Amino acid sequence: MITAIAPSAGARASIVLSTYLDTLDSPETRRTYDRVVRAALAAMQVDAFDQLDGATLATWRRGVIESPLAPNSQKVAVAALRAFLRFARMVGACHLPIEAITVALRTPKGGKVHAYTTVTDDEIGRLFAAASSARDRAILAVLFGAGVRVSELVGLDVDDLLEGIEGGAALRVRHGKGNKPRTVPINDDVSIAVRRYLQFTGRTLGDTGPLFQAHDAGAVKRGRQRLSARSVNRLLACSGQRGGIEAKNISAHVCRHSYAMRCLRGGASTAVVAQLLGHASPVTTATYLDHLAVAELREAVPLLPSNSG
Repeated sequence: MITAIAPSAGARASIVLSTYLDTLDSPETRRTYDRVVRAALAAMQVDAFDQLDGATLATWRRGVIESPLAPNSQKVAVAALRAFLRFARMVGACHLPIEAITVALRTPKGGKVHAYTTVTDDEIGRLFAAASSARDRAILAVLFGAGVRVSELVGLDVDDLLEGIEGGAALRVRHGKGNKPRTVPINDDVSIAVRRYLQFTGRTLGDTGPLFQAHDAGAVKRGRQRLSARSVNRLLACSGQRGGIEAKNISAHVCRHSYAMRCLRGGASTAVVAQLLGHASPVTTATYLDHLAVAELREAVPLLPSNSG
């Protein structure tokens, strides 16, 4: 149960922020909200809630919209500050009217659609050829064969590889975005790559512990065997360079975009792809449709009726 933190609107915002972050389940969300809320408070030169008013919030929001931040980053920044101030009201630390928070920090409208960076089948083959270990090949297999987020990838445990699930293998994603679990079916080539990696490290299906381990010499000293998201993106970038893919910065999100586009090109509906990706709504998945090539869209254009001439 969350109790009131301070009866005064002069409560220090940084103290309330620490408590608010403890209410968020996702480590990634905590890191993001901590960073953007602290940046917002610094930009507004606010230390205590009694220094805040609707005009200050509106001016800050205008600055965010006019900044070079990507549209999605602008929305996250505004949403984070809005959620934090609502929490501060709930615990009695902030006395701003809820209407002032809602109106001054309304969600920015969507901006220009930017093309997703994806890789071709040929480039995927070059990435696999450039992978330097069984672990790296297994990581590529899971990213391109399951479309998981990098946080979901590094959060996988050995026993999250499931066999014989309605006729095939699957990955159990325990901590998806919004802390929503899901089961993602995978093809045999993906499960084979993961099992080869397990065999290489002397493990078997059903073992406990992180699926993807950090293999560097400092891992034991750090007391952390689980591979980090930063390490995954670093090894992907290196594989891209070794594979001669110089014009693209290969990351886990590029792999996820490529997976989504390959699913759609294979005939999957947006509702199915939304389920595979763990999107809360097919509306989010529908943005991928904007990136289908004209030639692919042309195939869906119907001919005129035979009697129209």
